[in-house]
Amino acid sequence: MLLVYLLGKITPRDPNKSPGMEYLENVEWMLHLEAELVKAGFAVINPGSDFLLPLKSRDITVEMLREVALEKMRRCDMVIALPGWRESENCMREYEEAKRLGIRITDLEHECPGLAEINSILKKAEKEESYVQGSN
Repeated sequence: MLLVYLLGKITPRDPNKSPGMEYLENVEWMLHLEAELVKAGFAVINPGSDFLLPLKSRDITVEMLREVALEKMRRCDMVIALPGWRESENCMREYEEAKRLGIRITDLEHECPGLAEINSILKKAEKEESYVQGSN
């Protein structure tokens, strides 16, 4: 089972939207994608979920959450870069770290496929990973 990290913007950037609503839309999209990928048999790390932790513990900072997310990403087999990720400085940092570590990156920046297409991409990657692991 591939461990996949969702790389996507969380922090609101659109001046034409309410920051609260944009944040919720960003997290909702990532949660939706996470649920579909879990149903398709993938293990998913969604940093959007982590940003709910301060609701329970006020002494958790955004910087702490970013460092935890970066460490989780380092342990993944694949990163899925979601549309709009380049708008986030933190996503850029995570992307560069994934490249440095040689983690496979599926960049969906220039296209917004449906979940079926994403599942197809990931299933193919999982088969390739199984082949590589089986040949060792």
